[in-house]
Amino acid sequence: MDASLFTPTGTTALALSSLTLAGIGASVPAVADGILRRSRERYRAWLHNALEEYCAFWRASGHAPQKCSSGQERALFEWAAELPRLASDGMLSKHELRLVAAANMPFSAFVTEDVLDAAPSEETVEREFSLPSTPLLVASGATLTGAASALSCIAWGFSATSAFAALFVASCWLMAVIDARSRTIPGVCTACIAASGIAWHIGLNEADITGSLAVAFATWALLAIGNRLSCALRGERGIGGGDVRTLPVVVGVLGASGAVLGLSASAGALAAYLAVKAVKGSLSLREKIPFGPFIAVAGIAGMASLALG
Repeated sequence: MDASLFTPTGTTALALSSLTLAGIGASVPAVADGILRRSRERYRAWLHNALEEYCAFWRASGHAPQKCSSGQERALFEWAAELPRLASDGMLSKHELRLVAAANMPFSAFVTEDVLDAAPSEETVEREFSLPSTPLLVASGATLTGAASALSCIAWGFSATSAFAALFVASCWLMAVIDARSRTIPGVCTACIAASGIAWHIGLNEADITGSLAVAFATWALLAIGNRLSCALRGERGIGGGDVRTLPVVVGVLGASGAVLGLSASAGALAAYLAVKAVKGSLSLREKIPFGPFIAVAGIAGMASLALG
């Protein structure tokens, strides 16, 4: 701990640093809104492009893409088979699925009336892929990132290491609000967490790169095995691709010591969430839970444990 922080000059510098990072945290809802809207545009373009490619393949070959095929044909088959899941996850609207069904191609068999009935409306999808900057979200982001900046400065002084630690927290918060809203973790969120986390981790003198990579790989392997078991037992993945991609990054950044407390805090938060749902009578084994906020808890708690330890 740097004693100069508690002089009048140091205290002023600490306040200014915290306010600067708090401003970044306050901007998270606006950034999240832009990312969500961009993701929605990409989903829409992906749907229409894949639809055109599927129809072109059918007209050229005279048959539907087969599951046992490879290359583009296999990709088109998997696209068609994924339509019901994307609809149930709220990524495709009822209107978009009706456009698919209206094409009267073989993949229309995947878009049944049950799938159409369960699909959300266009207005619902648009609402989930946007995020208004409410005072609560702005204040929460500013408080969280400002506190992280103050804590990291006290732990590691005024340095790039402290700034990257606070940016790591801001990136975790960005990922959490996006996943809670849309149940997706865009790749840009994982990239922000990785970039800020690696830069912070390298700045720590005690950083163990080999150990961090080992912990990250072990986490990824466990998640992959869990998903394979879920597919075998339930016919679907238990953990989304964004979670599988992001949690190992967070754990790797924290290292073994930070990950223990971080994952413990995450498990506690998840258990509390499930307990509240159970008390309210709204807990369902088939419910799709956005794990992004709980991954963020692991990252933020792990960072705090390293700063305080």
